[in-house]
Amino acid sequence: FLSPRTAALATHYPDLEIQIVAMPRLLSLSKREADIAISLAPPKEGKIIARRLTDYRLGLYATQGYLDRTAPINRPDDVHEHQVIGYIDDLIFTPELDYLDEVSKGLRARLQSSNLVAQMQATLAGAGVCVLPHFMAAGDPRLVPILPDQVAITRSFWLIVHADLKDIA
Repeated sequence: FLSPRTAALATHYPDLEIQIVAMPRLLSLSKREADIAISLAPPKEGKIIARRLTDYRLGLYATQGYLDRTAPINRPDDVHEHQVIGYIDDLIFTPELDYLDEVSKGLRARLQSSNLVAQMQATLAGAGVCVLPHFMAAGDPRLVPILPDQVAITRSFWLIVHADLKDIA
């Protein structure tokens, strides 16, 4: 989402140095590891200012080919009988990404990756069912939403800066 939008920013502010660190870890703003961070949760401590940027929705997706060759999914509990693609439990760096229980209690991924893009690519290859952000999946005609009225997960993106930088344009 962010990378394609940096071209206009870089053109408008040619002296701005932009680094996008897309790693599953938290950066320390107090140690000046970053000036601005976008996170899935506001920080709980420190001299940090957080502002909610936007909410986003996630849902279940698969390819039509996968759905045609597997058992029907008529309710969330049916997903237990399917190849679920998701995060590696021990490598989930924030609780906001641990959302499979919100689909169906006890649901676990059998095909796991710490990277959401890898999860989406596996889904596109027909490997199974995956929870994906709508902003990634809805525009891809190869993906079919599953139970959109029954599985609706919402998360938020937060803009975080050190309190000392809050008044800098």
